[in-house]
Amino acid sequence: FCDPKVRLKREYLDAKKTDARNNGLSGSEWYAQQAHRAVNQALGRVIRHRGDYGAVLMLDGRFGEPRNKMGLSEWLRNVML
Repeated sequence: FCDPKVRLKREYLDAKKTDARNNGLSGSEWYAQQAHRAVNQALGRVIRHRGDYGAVLMLDGRFGEPRNKMGLSEWLRNVML
């Protein structure tokens, strides 16, 4: 991770996660959540409402992995091939 802010955020969250009372995200979970949010936001720019149509090609094989597929918006999960 090249961005020092991202590295520090991950390290901070990982350090807090070692506390048994902390129910928050780990650094990796936070990073994945941010990635899923960015992908969903980009997809929303193609299809904004029910009457729109468009094509979205998700060519990265990682989107087929269950953990990454679950991070996508529900409407998209149901129509992915």
